Amino acid sequence: MSDQASAHVALDPNTRSVLIKSTGACTARGCLPIRAYIESLAPDNVDAVYFHLADAKTIDSTFAGFLVDTMQKLEARDDAFYLVSPSEGVLRTLETMGVAKMIEQVETMPEPQGDWAALPIDVDSKELLREVIIEAHERLMSLSEENRRVFGPVVEGFRKAD
Repeated sequence: MSDQASAHVALDPNTRSVLIKSTGACTARGCLPIRAYIESLAPDNVDAVYFHLADAKTIDSTFAGFLVDTMQKLEARDDAFYLVSPSEGVLRTLETMGVAKMIEQVETMPEPQGDWAALPIDVDSKELLREVIIEAHERLMSLSEENRRVFGPVVEGFRKAD
């Protein structure tokens, strides 16, 4: 597994699923393009999102919070969210933050209809990056007292930063 981060997306119109593969070190920088891609799709056209993390070496706390945020937004509209074969490093991080038990994990996902498209990982907007970091950590803080204690200073620091 490479440390080089990448994200690829594809669709399976037969199952109305969005398929996402993230590899390498998954950090806050990868959240924005993935979120933008998911939000660009009409909610009526999506029933499930599959997030393949077998080739992800690690995830940071922002990426973990982003996964929870995405899952909860999908569940609020009665859509499904699945983690596909998360690597040991990813699973360890999710377990530490109390997230692993919340997200349904599966071994396989539908086959894409067409090619995988690469998403850019570069982030042009520092303000949008700051926003996703705050949102992700607030989501993690909502899960437990321990997370509130650990991530509260992170959120406060980013709120004060201008």
